[in-house]
Amino acid sequence: LGILLVGGISIVVLSLWNINFKAIEDGFSLSIELLNQFIRWVAKQDSFLFTEIPFSRAKLIALYVVIFAAVGLWKQKTKTAVFAALLSIILYLTVMQIDRKNYMYNELVLFHVNRTSLIGVKQGTALTVLTDDTVATANKYPLTPYRTATGIATTSVNELPSLFAFDGTDIMVIDSLGIYNTEIRQPIVLLIQSPKINLDRLIETLNPRMILADGSNYTSYVNRWSATCTKRKLPFHHTGTKGAFTLKIAETLN
Repeated sequence: LGILLVGGISIVVLSLWNINFKAIEDGFSLSIELLNQFIRWVAKQDSFLFTEIPFSRAKLIALYVVIFAAVGLWKQKTKTAVFAALLSIILYLTVMQIDRKNYMYNELVLFHVNRTSLIGVKQGTALTVLTDDTVATANKYPLTPYRTATGIATTSVNELPSLFAFDGTDIMVIDSLGIYNTEIRQPIVLLIQSPKINLDRLIETLNPRMILADGSNYTSYVNRWSATCTKRKLPFHHTGTKGAFTLKIAETLN
C-alpha cells in the first residue's frame, strides 16, 4: 500500500508537468488490478466470515477484563500482573460455563411471519424448525437473531406436522383444509392458513387448552376467532398482535 501511495502521488505530480512515463503508469495500473483481485479473493472466502456468535453482556465484560489484564502484563511483568491475568482468564472461563448452562433449556416458539407458519423447537443447543415452507426457511429473519440469542449450535428444518407433542402437551395444527382428529383431548390448537372451521364446534369437541393463530391467517378470521374465545373464556394468542408465543420447560437440563 505504501508503494502504491507513492506511485500514485508520483504519477499525479508528473502529470502536472506534462511528463508521461508509460512504464510507471502501466506498473501502477497492474499493481492496482492485482490488489483488487486479492481483495475479491479474500471476499469470497466464507471460512473467514463468522456470524451468529452468541455473546452475552457478562461474557463481553469478562473479555474486556482479560484484555486489560493482558495489556497490563505486557507493559509490566510483575507477580501482580501475572496473578491478575490468570484471575481474568478464570473469570472468563467461569462466565462461559455459566452461559453454556443458561442455554441448556427446552422451549417451543411460534414466530410471527406473514403468510408463513414457523415454529422453533429448542432442545438445549439444537433447534428443530417446523414450517409449511421449507424452502429458504432456515435464514428467515426471526430465526437468525433467535439462534444467536439462545446459543443454538445446530439447526434442522422439517415440514410442519398436523400433530406433535412438546413437554407432554399435544400441539394440533389445523390448516386451510380444516381437518382435525376429533379423538385428541385438551391439545393446544394452532390455526394456520385461514381454515374455514366452526370454532365453537371445535371447542366443544376437543376442549383445547388454548387457541393459537399465526401470521398466515386472514385478519377477519383472526378477529372472529378472538371474539369466540373471549366469549368462551378460552386463552387466545395471535402472533400478529401479541408477538411470538413461547412454551418453555421450567427445569434446566443437566
